[in-house]
Amino acid sequence: MEPRCTCPYEKSGLAPLAAQGRLHFHHDGGDPARGLDIAAALHDPRPGTHVYYCGPPPMMAAATRAAHRWPTGTVHCEYFTISTEPTAEEDRPFRVRLARSGGEYEVPAGETIVGVLRRYGIAVRTSCELGYCGACLTPYLAGEPDHRDQVLEENGRGRYVLICCSRSKSPVLELDL
Repeated sequence: MEPRCTCPYEKSGLAPLAAQGRLHFHHDGGDPARGLDIAAALHDPRPGTHVYYCGPPPMMAAATRAAHRWPTGTVHCEYFTISTEPTAEEDRPFRVRLARSGGEYEVPAGETIVGVLRRYGIAVRTSCELGYCGACLTPYLAGEPDHRDQVLEENGRGRYVLICCSRSKSPVLELDL
């Protein structure tokens, strides 16, 4: 008997895409004998196809290797842990300036932009607050973000910052808020 998928995405409205063959889930139920052959699955990308993956480090490494020939912008992944802790120099204080509302706030070392803004009563949208869901994606207008997320691709890093985890390399980071 084939095990029933208990993936939360089934409840999110993605089941119809799976039924059309446009989306595929693979669950091995923890049994290595039922593991996905990642190299075979990603060997030949069809035009217009995207691949999204997340999971434990060995699986992430295997998927990254297998997708190295895929076209730019078609491979998307999420890491659920931060690979390195910032040094004290990387975590220095900076100011965040809000272009539309006119406020400017100090973001101390060890605090997030989101935390500081909320402390001053500014509503910001978040979900995971770890840098992998993208809910807090915010356009920035000036400054140099210290991107600490695992979501933004290179083309998005020039315009957006995830304010739940990213900091600033420059003394001031101006946001379109």
